[in-house]
Amino acid sequence: MAKRKIGYFFYNTFLALVGLVLLPVVILRILTGSLAWTSFKKNNPLSEKPALWIHAATEGQLAFLAGILPTLTSLFTGYQGVLTYTGKNTVNAGKSLSQDLLFIVLPFSIEFSAQKIISQIKPRLLLMIEDPFYPNLVRHCKAAGVKVALIGGRVNRRLSLVYRLAPKFLKSVFQGTDLLMMNSVTEANRIGKMGAVLATILVSKAVGNPGDGWEGAAEPDDDSIKEAVGAIGILLGRSF
Repeated sequence: MAKRKIGYFFYNTFLALVGLVLLPVVILRILTGSLAWTSFKKNNPLSEKPALWIHAATEGQLAFLAGILPTLTSLFTGYQGVLTYTGKNTVNAGKSLSQDLLFIVLPFSIEFSAQKIISQIKPRLLLMIEDPFYPNLVRHCKAAGVKVALIGGRVNRRLSLVYRLAPKFLKSVFQGTDLLMMNSVTEANRIGKMGAVLATILVSKAVGNPGDGWEGAAEPDDDSIKEAVGAIGILLGRSF
């Protein structure tokens, strides 16, 4: 426990330094209107339904998310879909998404505002795309009793770097994650060797197989999508 607290201390210190360096850029992006906090506009309030929260950090993740969103929204009709996005080109980012989905654009990493968003939308489950390394996001979700799942998971460069520098800290993040849906057996084995809980690992190609990047990845088939949605449903105490 003490080592975990030390790990979060150094991680949050690093985040604070990065935030300080990027502060002028963040302020400029907010003032120019290219990014804005849009989650609680008067004409688009949260419904009384429990929230199903999805986070995408890149344009590629947002594009591949479109493959599973129709199934998610059709099967989880009792939930309010909330999507947070921190990627680029936000002007057109949400135009192709369902209007029933509450789209939140953030001018900074989700790690800086995770606790605030959790307290406001009160999600039942968080669905991350590709990358599971969001220590504060995972930690605050677990503290609030929110289930955490990853879809389209792969061991990218960031995850490999963290594993080399702080393997025990990375393992503590994995321990806060309820489901790791990796896009191949190879990726499942790689994340297992990094310390992920074996019982939480599932091989699922619900968002295709990005390989070295998301561009040009194969489209997921219906069975893969249903399998992934079924696994999410189990976390929420539902079956399809």
